[in-house]
Amino acid sequence: MTVENTYPWITKDEIDLVVSALEESNLSGFSGTLTSEQVDSLYSNSYDAVDSDNAFLGGKLVRRAEKEIAEICGVRYCVLLNSATSALMASIVALGLPKNSLIGLPTVSFSATVSAVFAAGHRPVYVDIDQTCTACPSALRQAISDAHLQAFIFVQWAGNCKNLAEISRVCNEKKVALIEDSSQATLTKTPDNKFNGTVGDCGIFSFNGPKNISAGEGGCVVTDDPSIAFYSRLTRNHGEAVLVSPDKVDINRFKIGFNLRPTEMVAALVIVQVSRREELHDLRLQNFLTLTKELRGYADPVDGSEEQSPYCGAFFLCSEKKGLKKFLLNRANEMGIPLFGNYPLEHWEIGRSFSAIIDIEEYPGTKNYIEKYIGIFSIAHPNNQKNMVELSKLIRSIIDDSSADLIIESGKDIFNIGRSL
Repeated sequence: MTVENTYPWITKDEIDLVVSALEESNLSGFSGTLTSEQVDSLYSNSYDAVDSDNAFLGGKLVRRAEKEIAEICGVRYCVLLNSATSALMASIVALGLPKNSLIGLPTVSFSATVSAVFAAGHRPVYVDIDQTCTACPSALRQAISDAHLQAFIFVQWAGNCKNLAEISRVCNEKKVALIEDSSQATLTKTPDNKFNGTVGDCGIFSFNGPKNISAGEGGCVVTDDPSIAFYSRLTRNHGEAVLVSPDKVDINRFKIGFNLRPTEMVAALVIVQVSRREELHDLRLQNFLTLTKELRGYADPVDGSEEQSPYCGAFFLCSEKKGLKKFLLNRANEMGIPLFGNYPLEHWEIGRSFSAIIDIEEYPGTKNYIEKYIGIFSIAHPNNQKNMVELSKLIRSIIDDSSADLIIESGKDIFNIGRSL
């Protein structure tokens, strides 16, 4: 076996806390009922909200998870939701932007990033990436100038935050709201020892299946902005405060409430996984470093590799041989080796009736990504450094077997998410 299928690393501690919640019939502590006297409690920071008797804020484990994450990150607020996609949508709504505002996001991300923009009632503007696989600061500056962006979503692809400080400077200078989509950098730090997700106006963490810290599903918003927390909490839980206390809710800022509430079991898993974060991050890091060593000369880590706690192994093929990436993905797919090439272009063109279709020639960083990027998700549990050595050997052998004049037949590209054999 070269690599194992990855799955969340669950110990007795996670099981015990989940079982405890089940034994108490503590499935969800949320209530949709809110009185006008309770509305102000939605502004409570996560340290105070943990002792609240307002069930609109969730059960005791949800509020405990929020408090502990806020304390770790050094922020006032954490709002736990049923997914990072929900958290991203709720945080965009909480910015209170005019309908159909233009929001920038990188060309390279999961489809949830652009979907959240549309769900919040706005339109995306795509910004090219650079060798870090994250948004290029100069491209963002140009997009702000050309499109008058109201907000920008910085996606920390593969956990990389090398461009974050410069992106933050650009947004501050241009007075553009900055949301960090830190779904692939949950509870990891920047080079200056800040937590990813705490540099911008707010940050998003993900706890779904393949992430560094996993509860199967779940996500959260972290922020110091009381209004972002307030309106994210409203959006999470049906938004009834609009009815019971309309004088305290800015109807122009709040759109509509949904059921985006997490269960107590999800919160229990989050609590324990967060407490084990260093162990979970270190496994991926050691496996990634082994891949980096073993693939040297064949595939180099994306620029900024020292500035990430990797969610996956992110590499660019070294060879200039045309068609090599497609050859590698096809052969790996035949051999049952899980490699990730890139999401299909339709992920980047969601809502094409609302925004221009990408012309790859106008996005050189994205074009390079399409031609050379290889992602390896198999760096997670239960894989170890021996697995990484074996996997690297197979990848090298495939590349060595490619002919000097590589010819790839036309046709649909292999799309392999890179997580299953």
